[in-house]
Amino acid sequence: MDNDTAVSPMIHQRLAALKGCADEGDYVAFTVEGQEMYARFDDQADTVTVWGFWDRPLTPADMPLAKAMANRINTGELAPRVSLYTSKAGVKHLLCDMAVSTAVGITDDQLDVFLHNIGSATAAAVAFFDETYRTEMGGTTVTATEQESE
Repeated sequence: MDNDTAVSPMIHQRLAALKGCADEGDYVAFTVEGQEMYARFDDQADTVTVWGFWDRPLTPADMPLAKAMANRINTGELAPRVSLYTSKAGVKHLLCDMAVSTAVGITDDQLDVFLHNIGSATAAAVAFFDETYRTEMGGTTVTATEQESE
């Protein structure tokens, strides 16, 4: 366990145990305040990064509005990153993602507080993103789960 290759799995097991979830190998998937989150240990930087992402489908007519919305959100302090991308199938999406890192050398209690705080901030970012999306695009939001079931 003294070698570098054992560190990453140990951190992921620690994260999984804290959040009562499964270690997926390269990352740990868990839920905080109803939001699906991911955590990953970076051997190079000696940090744990927690991130979440959400996307919404766009029509070609929505693109100019979506770009303006992304520019506005991206200028806020501690704002999620919002960007536009096109899937391999050619479907355009508005992507919202947020990533925050912390040092690995913290106690389990500190790590648990970090994960909870990031979960809360992420939930707030998603709520803000969805409200802005609803205001700008009109109608209701569509979750990734709903997209997949269509």
